[in-house]
Parts: sequence; C-alpha cells; structure tokens
Amino acid sequence: MPPGIQEMTGRTGALATLGTINNTQQVAPVVILELPIPPGFVADGDNFSALVRNQTVTQYQLTPRSVVVYVRELGSDKTLQLHCRL
Repeated sequence: MPPGIQEMTGRTGALATLGTINNTQQVAPVVILELPIPPGFVADGDNFSALVRNQTVTQYQLTPRSVVVYVRELGSDKTLQLHCRL
C-alpha cells in the first residue's frame, strides 16, 4: 500500500484510511509520511493529536495541503495504518 489516502467516505467529516508498508528486511528507524489533503477537505487536528497521545505516531505537522506524520520506528515487513478524519 503506497503512502496516501486509501479510502474515503463522504465529503464532510470524511474518514480516511492512510498507510504504508515497510517491505524491506530492516527496521526503518524513522518514517516520515507526507499525506495529501484533497481539495475541499481540512485535516482534523484533534484526530492527529489523539494518534500522538496513544503513541501511534511520534508527531505530526499540519500544512494547508498535507499532513506530515512522523513515526519513530516501523519494523521489517510491517504495515502502518492510520484512521483519520478530514
């Protein structure tokens, strides 16, 4: 699964499933994903703050057109999936 939006439902309060896979034989010590925000949508900062609180991601940065997500480590052959509101 390439980084980016994989599934969206609705235009207002949309739920997006975002993710990537580490398909190497090594642990990725730091993963940085730039997730595009489709035109007409706004990322829900509270949703991303909750991902930091539950330690799914290390930190995030909202920009007008994307969300940059930082993950401390992603194991070999592991998948990272984030469920986010736009």
